[in-house]
Amino acid sequence: MRIGVNAVPLRTHGGGARYVFAELIDRLLAIDTQRRYVLFAHPLAMDVIRGLSALQPRGAAEHPAGSGDTAPPARAHFASGNGAPRVRVIEVACEEEIFDHLDAFDLFFGPLNNLQPRIYDRPTVAILHDIQEHFYPQYFSPGDLAARREIYPEICRSATTLVTISEFCRRTMIERFSLDPQRVEVVYNAPQSGLTRHDRPFGEDTWSREPLPESFFFYPANCYPHKNHALLLDGLERMRAADPASAPHLVFTGFEIDGGFPLRNEICRRGLQSHARVYEDLAIAELRTLYHRAAALVMPTRFEGFGMPAVEALAMGCPIVCSDLPPLREICGDAALFVPCDDAAALTAAMQRLMRDPALRVDLAARGLKQAQRFSWDSSARRFMDIFAAAAARFSDPGGSAPRPASPRIGVLVNGTLAPDAIEPAVRSILRNGYTNVAIRVVLPDDRPLPTAVSAMVPAVSAVVERKSGPAAWPQLARFSDDERLDLVGEMIAGRSSLTPTALMSLADAASRDADSPVLLGEAWQRIGSEPVRSVARLRELGDGRWLLHGFIHAEMLFVRPRLLAAWAEGAALLHACGADWRIRLVRLARQSGRLCHIRRTFAVCDVSRIPFAERAAAAACGVEVIHLPDGRPTGGWLRRLKPLLKPASRILPGAWRVQGERWWRRLTRA
Repeated sequence: MRIGVNAVPLRTHGGGARYVFAELIDRLLAIDTQRRYVLFAHPLAMDVIRGLSALQPRGAAEHPAGSGDTAPPARAHFASGNGAPRVRVIEVACEEEIFDHLDAFDLFFGPLNNLQPRIYDRPTVAILHDIQEHFYPQYFSPGDLAARREIYPEICRSATTLVTISEFCRRTMIERFSLDPQRVEVVYNAPQSGLTRHDRPFGEDTWSREPLPESFFFYPANCYPHKNHALLLDGLERMRAADPASAPHLVFTGFEIDGGFPLRNEICRRGLQSHARVYEDLAIAELRTLYHRAAALVMPTRFEGFGMPAVEALAMGCPIVCSDLPPLREICGDAALFVPCDDAAALTAAMQRLMRDPALRVDLAARGLKQAQRFSWDSSARRFMDIFAAAAARFSDPGGSAPRPASPRIGVLVNGTLAPDAIEPAVRSILRNGYTNVAIRVVLPDDRPLPTAVSAMVPAVSAVVERKSGPAAWPQLARFSDDERLDLVGEMIAGRSSLTPTALMSLADAASRDADSPVLLGEAWQRIGSEPVRSVARLRELGDGRWLLHGFIHAEMLFVRPRLLAAWAEGAALLHACGADWRIRLVRLARQSGRLCHIRRTFAVCDVSRIPFAERAAAAACGVEVIHLPDGRPTGGWLRRLKPLLKPASRILPGAWRVQGERWWRRLTRA
C-alpha cells in the first residue's frame, strides 16, 4: 500500500503540531518497511522534512526534525529492497496540487487537523487533535470559529477512520458530531525524543542563559487564553504577599500571540519581575534542563485535548501540579496533584505542599516515570500501521462481516447525445467499478447505432434513440427505472465526465445506511479540459446551519430512489413542474425537508469547460456557487503552461515573496 501524507500545512516554525508531526512520521518511515510513503510539503516546510532522521544517509545521527537540534543534510529518497523509492517527497505550492499526483498513493493521510483536498475516492485517515471551540468559543476570532465549525465536522464525517489523541477527545467528537464509534480511534502522543535521549548529562553545560533560580515552578505554554497564565501569576502574588522570603520563582516558556495573554506586560504590571521570567526559542537541551531542575511542572490550563507538557514531565521525572481535567487525569493517572480549574487558593496550596514535602516530590517523580512508559512514538507508529490496514479494509468492505441488505440495483443512463464518440470510455468507467448489480442504458443521437465495442463489453446494455441533446429530463430517467426495476437511478454525460472506480460501491454503501432518503448526493472533482483536477463540486455545510452548493451540480453526483420519490408528494410535484434545472431544485428541496442523503465520497471527474453557458447560468440563478468560464474555455490556461519554467525559478525568492506569489498565481490561473 502507498500512503499519501498531506504535510502542506506544516511550517518550519510552529508549536507542538510541528514536532508531533515530525516524531510520528519519522517513526512511521523507520518502522513501516512494507509500505511506501509520499510526503506532500510546502516549500516553507522543507527544512522540517529534510530533518527527518529516516531520510538521512545511513550512519548519520538521529535528529528528528521536531527535536530542536540541527539535523544533517537529507537525501531526497531512500529505497526498499527492490530498489524502488520507499519514500518520496513532493514539493507543492498548495493542497490542490496534490490532485496532480492521484496515481501516486492508495490511502490519503491528513496528520495536521486537515483532510484537504477532498480525495474521497479511496481510504482516508485523519488526525483531529481536539474541538476546543465547542467548549470555549470565546477564545476564537469570528473567522477562526467559522472555519473550525465548518472544517472540523467535515473531517470527522468524511474520514474513513478518524484518529484523535485522548479518550476524552474521542468521546466528545462522537457525541458532538454523531459519529460511528467504530470509526474513531485514539493514538496517544509521546514526549519529544530529544527530551528522553540522555546522550548528554544534565547540568549547567546545557544552559547558556542567565543562571536559573535554585528552585522554581515551570510552565511551558504559548500564551493562548485557555492556558490560564493569569491564575499562576495570581497564585504567585498570594504566596509573595503571605511570605515574601519563601515565595517561589516561576519560569515560563512559549510565545505571546495576537489576542492572547500579555504575559510579559502582566509580570511587569504586577511587579513580579524578580520572581518570574519568560524564555522563547529554547533548544531541546535547554528545555530538558528546565524539566530536570524544576520543583514541578504547573499547568493551570482550562482546556487540553492531551497535554504535551504533562507527558514530557512524566518522562523527565518532574512532579506535576495541574488542572483537574479529564484528559490530564487520563494522561497522568496518579502521578500528579490535581486542582480545580480557576481556583487560585487550591493551586497555591498544592504548590506550597510540594515545596515543603521533598518525599512527595520523589514519590510523584517515580510514579511519573512509571506512567510515562505508556507513551512512545514507536507504539504510536505501530498503532497507525494497524489503522491504515483497517481503514483500507473498511473502505473496500464497509459492513465487514456484519449482515447487510442486498445490494441495490443501480441504473446509469449514459447520455451520448452530446459526444457519441465518448460513449465507450463512459461505459468503461462504469464497469471499472466492478459493481455487478448495475443496469446501463445508452442514449444515442438520431439513428446512430450503439458502438460495437460497447455491445461487446455489456451484452445486456440497452440503447434508445434521443433526438433532443443535453442532460436527460426526469421522465426519461423514470422510464429507465420502471423498465429495469431500479432502486437507484442517475445519469452520466459522455464526453463530460467519468465515474471514479469506487463510486458505485460508495453509493451502495450509503444507500444501505440510509434507506429513507429519496435523494442521494455525492461529490465530483472538477477539471478544465485535459488539465489536472483543481476543485470539488459538493454540498458545503457551513457550520452555522447554513449550506451552499459549491462548484456545480453535475448529473453524475446525483442519484434518486424512484419509488421513494413517487411517494414524496412535494418532490414529485417539483419534478413535474421543473425544466432543465430539476436537479438543483430537487437537491435544495430535499436538503430543506431533511430528505437528502449527503455522501462525502467522490463519484466522478467532470470537465467544467464542456458545460454550456446556459447550464452554468441556470445553476447560478438557483444559488449555486458556480465556477465562472464566460467563454466556455479555460481561463489562465496560457499562464498554467508556464508553470514548469516559473516554479524552479521561484526558488531563489525569499519565502514570504513566494507565499504571496502563490496567492496571486492561484487568482490569475483559477477557473
